[in-house]
Amino acid sequence: MLGAAALLLTWRERQVRWWIVLSVVAILGEGLASMAYFWPRNEIMFVEGLAAHSPEYLTQVAHEFQTWHWRTRMGFNVVAAVAFVGFLRVYRLRWQPGTATTAEGTAGA
Repeated sequence: MLGAAALLLTWRERQVRWWIVLSVVAILGEGLASMAYFWPRNEIMFVEGLAAHSPEYLTQVAHEFQTWHWRTRMGFNVVAAVAFVGFLRVYRLRWQPGTATTAEGTAGA
């Protein structure tokens, strides 16, 4: 919700737009990965548990969860953090106009 609001409020700023889109896509991707991959494993480990699965299988599922947690969630968080550049550019463009970056990446006059 806040990502969509940020995107709408900053859409006119070309230097910012795609950074914000990247951030929103990373957040949505993390949510979809959680629903598709992590939620079923949580149900296996914490709802069904030993009543439905062997200890060996639960250990395997826990290992899969940990492995993919570091790969996917951390990856999405890194992308979202990098996309924070867009918010920094909004700040520079709107509240510090003398420090906006040009196309060459140098500080403006």
